[in-house]
Amino acid sequence: EPALPYASEHPGLMHACAHDMHCAALLGVAAVLKEYASRMRGAVVFMFQPAEETDGGARAFIDAGVLTEHEPDAVFGLHMWPDLEVGKVGIREGPVMASLDSFDIELAGSTAHGAMPHRGRDAVLAASAVVIGLQQIVSRNVDPMEAAVVTVGTLHSGKARNIIADRAVITGTVRTLGEPGRELVAARIQEVTTMSARACGAESRLTYDRLLPTLANDERMCQIAAGSAQEVLGPGCIQHTKPSMAADDFSLFAERVPGCYLFFGCTAAGDAAYPLHNGHFSPSEGALPIACAVMARLCLDYSH
Repeated sequence: EPALPYASEHPGLMHACAHDMHCAALLGVAAVLKEYASRMRGAVVFMFQPAEETDGGARAFIDAGVLTEHEPDAVFGLHMWPDLEVGKVGIREGPVMASLDSFDIELAGSTAHGAMPHRGRDAVLAASAVVIGLQQIVSRNVDPMEAAVVTVGTLHSGKARNIIADRAVITGTVRTLGEPGRELVAARIQEVTTMSARACGAESRLTYDRLLPTLANDERMCQIAAGSAQEVLGPGCIQHTKPSMAADDFSLFAERVPGCYLFFGCTAAGDAAYPLHNGHFSPSEGALPIACAVMARLCLDYSH
């Protein structure tokens, strides 16, 4: 929506998560390291992967052999972060982004005239009961000190206002910051779906897919990354950001190789901080040289 020279030319479509900046920053790091190649020990592999919010990008790289071919000792990733000002770098040890699961629920009832609901089995009613039940899992089954999010994103049912619907489809996602909570929520979704549908006289089928594990940063890699950032930006640049319930498939790399995912502030001082995936999201280009410098320094520091 902002009237900028690099705004999307396609209505309704944009880089609303700064992935164009991530690619530009990584190209910048490659250019810098090329100049310092004689000072490098070992090799740096640059991964320009798509689809980091699902399991399509990193998994495709792993399946293609990027880790087995190069056998890296460490892996580092970056993401622009509008909650931080330009010049700040968010680094946190341990869980930093959530796991991601998806679910699809199909409910089957039987049709009847809207004036004679007792002669049908209402899929809309069953879907409503399932949704309410799902939204109670976090508040009543998950430890209040643990983080979990159950989101119902779509619910489709019915063909006419005066017909009892015989089918409903619900889709959603589950995000947690630990495997115990992940297992608990998955089990409860199955129970809630089955029992809520049965109470309304409907049949149910649940498809549950485990897509991404929790992204957990390695303690030593965080220390190295923080040291590199401070060398470039000074001792006050590090922000110990809260974990995010968003997901990122960098977690697939980090569960196989010690790694650290860094968040670079991209909101200029005094500007409104529009969130990711917002039509007004417009990260400051001032974050680009900072990300390039920090990541290049990190590669040099780690190689030594």
